[in-house]
Amino acid sequence: MVSGNGTDIVGNSALTKRAKRKVISQSMNLALIDIAKSKGKDERLKGYWNTYLLLKDYSHIKW
Repeated sequence: MVSGNGTDIVGNSALTKRAKRKVISQSMNLALIDIAKSKGKDERLKGYWNTYLLLKDYSHIKW
């Protein structure tokens, strides 16, 4: 059973900053994927995709 009121998302500067960092991380990760593809670094490519998918999967969770 869950109780409580939750976190107010509107006007919460900490959550806004976290969201901005996440968008930056996802964008950088996509750029790293492109670089790894162009250089043929398959092992790094796999790691970058795993990281991107992990970031994407947890984007809906309210921390």
